[in-house]
Amino acid sequence: MVHIALIEDDKNMQAIIKNCMEREIRESEKVEIDVFGEAENFQKSLMEGKEYHIVFSDVELGSMNGIALAKVLREKWPEIYVIFVTAYSEYAVESYELDAYQYILKEHMEERLPVILRKVLNKIKY
Repeated sequence: MVHIALIEDDKNMQAIIKNCMEREIRESEKVEIDVFGEAENFQKSLMEGKEYHIVFSDVELGSMNGIALAKVLREKWPEIYVIFVTAYSEYAVESYELDAYQYILKEHMEERLPVILRKVLNKIKY
């Protein structure tokens, strides 16, 4: 089973991104997507023992932004694929310094997210 976390504070955008992911996931694949409105709830899930293979995160999230979250993930769970889905291009360099797998601008999400998700799913042995 591949576990994906989607961290996005905008409810409408949560639905759009999740729908975009679900269209790429094949029926035969065992994939679970958990949606979080803030980074703190996602971290709580990790601390409680939930395992995630892929994290799709917005950058602007409220009290803890996606960049700060990625720093924590790199320290404690370096094997997680971190993919940013954001409207802000100015964080791209910083995200790559954190070894993010990809940085997707929301304006290009419909064409880029499915391709990137497929590449990561193909890399993960499950």
